[in-house]
Amino acid sequence: MSRHFASSSQPWFRLGRFDVGTTEAVTLAAVVSLVVIAIAPVLYAVLSLTPTAVLGGFIWQVVTWPLANIPGFGAVWSIVVFWWIGRELERDLGRNDMGLFVLGLMLMQSVLAIAVGLLMGSGGHTALAGLGSLGMLLVLVYIAEHPTRPFFFNIPAWVIGAVIVGISVLSSVFARQWVMLVVFLVSLLGAAVLARMFGLLTAYDAVPLIRMPRRPKAQASSNVRYGPWEGSTIPQHETDELDSLLDKIAANGMSSLTEKERRRLDDLRKRRRGV
Repeated sequence: MSRHFASSSQPWFRLGRFDVGTTEAVTLAAVVSLVVIAIAPVLYAVLSLTPTAVLGGFIWQVVTWPLANIPGFGAVWSIVVFWWIGRELERDLGRNDMGLFVLGLMLMQSVLAIAVGLLMGSGGHTALAGLGSLGMLLVLVYIAEHPTRPFFFNIPAWVIGAVIVGISVLSSVFARQWVMLVVFLVSLLGAAVLARMFGLLTAYDAVPLIRMPRRPKAQASSNVRYGPWEGSTIPQHETDELDSLLDKIAANGMSSLTEKERRRLDDLRKRRRGV
């Protein structure tokens, strides 16, 4: 979303001048986990998800496994990717919906990992740990939402997404890990359905739409910036319409918009950018 459009909710809290929303909160927790696990390695086994451990009472592992980050370049890269893509998605979803979306992705992956681990007889081994798999799903959702947006070296996002999916599929085929291939594909479908529930991927009619219950109307967030903005060429009636849509997002999140309102918001955003 353009920097001229305010976020749909206030941050959870502030550290000095630093706003901490859902993405920043998870990122900070992951960074802290790197330090803590380096000092006390035993916590890695406590935080990571092991199916038999969950069934044995370590129920917290279904949500703590993204914090089981072993210090190293791979873990740092996963955290950076999560922070980068998460901020972009949170601008569209808002603080609350982003939190629910991330939680939904975590629980979906946890259920799949537990089911597969028990069915394959590998329930005693660690199934999920670190932000890597969660970050990958966020990246693919973001790419599906903005397929033509340039990524590294101005490569279109959809190309990067195709490479990520292709490598993951080919790796499973090469290793003849058919169950893991099915898990990966089911994870993609689950992530797409969750994203559609929260108002993303509206251009993909093939993705099932499960409507979320309407939430009570809340007071509009105070950080909504009303137009006209500096340099804006949008007529006043369109500026008023845009402000109305932003108020609705501020009150109830992006998922509160209808399909027609979402398309209209996209049109107004493009006009604001001169596209």
